[in-house]
Amino acid sequence: LQTSRYAPRHARPCTTAPRLPCPDSDPCGEAVLTTPDSQAADAEALGGLPRAMATLSLSVDHVKAVREVLLRYYASHTVHVTAGWFFSYVAIQTFAVPGSVALSLLGGAIFGLPLGFPLVALTSTTGATVSYILAGAIGEPLIRALYQSRLERFQADVARHHDHLWNYLLFLRLTPLVPNTLINVASPIAGVPIRPFFFSTLLGQSVANFVVVNAGCRLGELESLTDIADPRFIITGMLIGFAALIPIYLKDKKSKMLKEE
Repeated sequence: LQTSRYAPRHARPCTTAPRLPCPDSDPCGEAVLTTPDSQAADAEALGGLPRAMATLSLSVDHVKAVREVLLRYYASHTVHVTAGWFFSYVAIQTFAVPGSVALSLLGGAIFGLPLGFPLVALTSTTGATVSYILAGAIGEPLIRALYQSRLERFQADVARHHDHLWNYLLFLRLTPLVPNTLINVASPIAGVPIRPFFFSTLLGQSVANFVVVNAGCRLGELESLTDIADPRFIITGMLIGFAALIPIYLKDKKSKMLKEE
């Protein structure tokens, strides 16, 4: 056996990774011993996830395989694993690559629910905001070509709900009526300011993020990605979304009453 070049110089406590088994070392946190064959297997597992995303063949087994590799290094290389996960997630969100659910599951599996949930919420919102910035800076011609009719409808809706833009954006994030990718790239073109965009995304996606991170904490129990959905949280998110429309409804009703008078 030979010691991996990624082995830590100093041991770290096993408590670095909450609720998770120690890496394949003894005692926990010391050098991870690997062979060329195990390193090749790790590389194959890590490479299998993006290939599955690209071919739309992602399964829970791909996520489990990557989890095993990352857990082997997380306790002794916390910063490296966390940074790699963070920038991969931001890139996926920014360029609308299918498979962000896999990174959310890994967030729960690696970091646990108390840390994983806020990390996933902040990371997914950061990726959406980078997408917003790029779309507003250089992407308008392409977006108009791809989403011309839907973009025009979105612009009209944003203008109509200008006085209650926060409520409208929160409603969109909490319900599946408009794809998140379209909201990200159409918002700067429709004149949505970045502050309400950021905070409505952070709050509006919190229910979905919680559901997936919580599923990642029990990743070993999942047999397929369809096991992630929890009807209770889905219904809760929908109810919150419709509640966000109440101020808009009340204002429209008041305006009609004043016109009638």
